[in-house]
Amino acid sequence: MDIRSKIFLDLKNILSKYADKLVESGNMESSYHLHGTIPAKVGKKDYDGIYFASAVIRTKSVALHFFPIYTHVSEFDKIDSKLRKCLKGKSCFHIKNDNEEIYKEIKSLLDLGLKVYRKEGWI
Repeated sequence: MDIRSKIFLDLKNILSKYADKLVESGNMESSYHLHGTIPAKVGKKDYDGIYFASAVIRTKSVALHFFPIYTHVSEFDKIDSKLRKCLKGKSCFHIKNDNEEIYKEIKSLLDLGLKVYRKEGWI
């Protein structure tokens, strides 16, 4: 198994622990997605269930897309510096190494995201 497949499986395992609170979609060999359970409006756009997070195997890394960091930037300004270095753009983390420390930080990030979305009434 190559490193990207291992990272993807680890991230999918982490994300799947939230499936009882969210809706799974795109559960495939190279991508896994989670969405909210309640219709929501962000800005002028309506969503059946707001996008929460996904893991997708890319060419050189595994992308962890995490929408709460996009919708609520200030809530995530204190994320760990090692995880912050993986952030490319506004809401996509490029994970290139199988790293338990990073996985622990991702779990904390997801927990906070779930809390933020619950406060908004999106989950």
